[in-house]
Amino acid sequence: NYSLWVDAGTSRFDGNVGIGETSPDTILHIKDSAPDITLEDSDGGDVYKIGNNGGNYRVRNVTDSRTDLNIDGAGAASFTGMVTIGQSTTTGFATGADNLIVGDGSNHEGMTIFTGNNSIGSISFADAADPDGYSGYIQYDHGNDYMVFGSAGTAGMKLSGGSAPLLTLYGTAG
Repeated sequence: NYSLWVDAGTSRFDGNVGIGETSPDTILHIKDSAPDITLEDSDGGDVYKIGNNGGNYRVRNVTDSRTDLNIDGAGAASFTGMVTIGQSTTTGFATGADNLIVGDGSNHEGMTIFTGNNSIGSISFADAADPDGYSGYIQYDHGNDYMVFGSAGTAGMKLSGGSAPLLTLYGTAG
């Protein structure tokens, strides 16, 4: 029994393969201080590296010097470019409203913000001058069953639910 077979230029491994690992527990187990796998298009296309960099796992486009996907040690993921869910193209959408595309346009589509029973779900609109703050927001207060639309930290409109829905507008007439 041999775990490596070579015959007329064709190689075959039986079992798990370890690189830097003496007891591989998956079909390919790579162990190194900063393991990378390089994928290169033989037709002269992009070169990608998939691996670990200082505790962050990433997919890096070496050709264009950019990290397309980064997952940090806490599990937070960041993407470069556009993100699509249920969609295979990023063309034909409004410029400036195409960073996140949800749905394929053939059925009902949506997103869910999942909060606790007495918590608030929010969509916030920030700007480069104050990325930790927000210029506008939409919030739903699950415990009190109302939705607020606001800007500059001030509520502009509140829609209350229940058996007698109520729309409240804030501000001055002008």
